[in-house]
Amino acid sequence: MNIELQDILNQIVAEQSDTILSEPKRVSSFLSDLAREVPKPQKTALIKSLEHGFAKTLKDVPAPERNTCKQKLAQKLNEEEGLELKLCEETLELLAAVLFSEKQKKKDNLCKNCGKELQKEWTICPYCRTEVENTSSPSNETALQKLSLADNSDKLGNNLKISLFSKRTILAIGIGVSLVFVFNRFVNISTFDFFSSYGIIILSVFSAIFGPVAGFLIGFISDILFYLSWGAGELWIWAVFSALYGLGVGAFWKYYKVESGEFRMKQAFIFNCIQILTNIIVWVVIFPIFSNLIGYTFNLMDHIKRASFESALGTLLLFGYTKIITKVRNLKK
Repeated sequence: MNIELQDILNQIVAEQSDTILSEPKRVSSFLSDLAREVPKPQKTALIKSLEHGFAKTLKDVPAPERNTCKQKLAQKLNEEEGLELKLCEETLELLAAVLFSEKQKKKDNLCKNCGKELQKEWTICPYCRTEVENTSSPSNETALQKLSLADNSDKLGNNLKISLFSKRTILAIGIGVSLVFVFNRFVNISTFDFFSSYGIIILSVFSAIFGPVAGFLIGFISDILFYLSWGAGELWIWAVFSALYGLGVGAFWKYYKVESGEFRMKQAFIFNCIQILTNIIVWVVIFPIFSNLIGYTFNLMDHIKRASFESALGTLLLFGYTKIITKVRNLKK
C-alpha cells in the first residue's frame, strides 16, 4: 500500500470530509496536483474504485464482514477494469485505512477551539485558523499547502525527465531503431494500389508507448542508417521529417495510456487523431516544400491511403500490446 497516497487522501478527506470519496472527479483533480510523484497505476486504481462506489460500499458493510467485502471488491475491480489483482487489493486496503483506521487511532492532537483532529506538522488549525500549541513542526503551512501545485511543478518536471530518459526508454530506442531500419530496408508493403512500409508503423507504436524523445530519436537515427545503407547519405535531411513525425505522435503519449493498460476505444481515437494531425503538419504541409526543392513528386492521394493503412495497423498493434502487458502483470500478482 502506498503510504504517500494514503497520507494525501487522508489530508483531502480531512479538508473536505469523507463525502468527497463519492466524487471521483474532484478526488482526481486533487490528486493531479498533490500526488504527482505517486505512480499512475495506483492513482488510476483508486479513482476507478471510487467510480464504482466502493467507498460507500465499505462504509455500509459491518466491521466483521469488511475483510471479505474488500476481497470481493478487489476481484471485481480486477475483472471489470483489467487492473492487476494485487494493485486492486492494495487500493481497497488503502480505502479502508482512510475510512476506518484513522478514526480508530487515539486522537491526542485535537484543536482546542473546534475539536477537530490535526496533523503533527500543522501549526495552525485549517478549520478555524486557531494557532496550534506544542507542535514539533516549525512550518506555518498546512500539509495541503506544502503539497500545492506550485511546490510540485518541479517534481513533475523531474518525473517526466526520469520517465523520458529512463534505462527502459533508452533500451526501447535501441530496439526501435533496429526494427524500423530493418523493416524500412528489407520489408515493404505493396498492397491495393499504394506502397507503404512497416517502419513508420513501428515508429508510431514506439512513440505512443515511450514518448516524444524515443519517437524523435528512433525516427531520425533509423532513417540516417537507412540512407547510409543505400549510399545516399546526402539525403539525411529526410530523416528530420521522420523524426518530427515520431516527436509529434509521442508528444501526447500520456493520453494514450498504453503503459497503464488503459488503451481503449477513446485512447485509440485520440491516437489516430494525433496521427492524422501530425501527418498533415509534417508530410502534407512541410515535406512537399522540401520535396519540390529536390525534385521529388509528392502524391497527396497516395499518402492519404498509406497513412490510413499505417494508422489502422498501428492501432491494432497497440491494442495487442495492451492486452499482453495486462496479462503479464496479472501473472505476476
